[in-house]
Amino acid sequence: MTVILYTETNFILGIATGRDTQSDFLLNNFPEQVALFMPSICYLEIMIALENEKKRQKQFLQSLSIEINEAQRKVNLSMSLNTVAFLKKSRLAYGELFNNFQSKFIDTVSLLETKVNWIIPQSGEIKTTLTNPLLKKDKEIRDNLILQSILNHAAKNQDLEKLFFSANTQQFNTSEVKAEFNRLNINYFSNSENLISNLANFR
Repeated sequence: MTVILYTETNFILGIATGRDTQSDFLLNNFPEQVALFMPSICYLEIMIALENEKKRQKQFLQSLSIEINEAQRKVNLSMSLNTVAFLKKSRLAYGELFNNFQSKFIDTVSLLETKVNWIIPQSGEIKTTLTNPLLKKDKEIRDNLILQSILNHAAKNQDLEKLFFSANTQQFNTSEVKAEFNRLNINYFSNSENLISNLANFR
């Protein structure tokens, strides 16, 4: 029996940033009986996340360079040389950390290409997102489209067992969203360990 597992952007980011090692394990050991589905807008979101991370890294390194230059001008103060050396080492270490993150990010996206089935948002889902969203805050428009895409896909697959995984409980664990999940028989998981334990039944 095929099982559908829906997920969203935070699944990718949790793996790429190293925050969720269990999801990393899951992606590398995915059960054959489980089909992974994700709205294609998540692809856009992870590109935005990477872009924002690059901007943040650039800003931090620029600030660090300014502090190094300032410390170098204080040559007559005690500890100035040690401070400069420490800041320079920090700059190198931070650059290496970001390079490792970006490499892991690219590896995660590449692996997803072999695992994920992309759900392409339809015009009706976009209209519902704009006119009758389940999530009411202005900054939740992309999460609304992700949610509508998943709900409409689930409605077309009533005969299959369906799971949804997201650690983003603020948006996806509200009473309104859970009511829709219950209506469509979607089991929601916010913890990757619990999800993996459940998926073990389908190996």
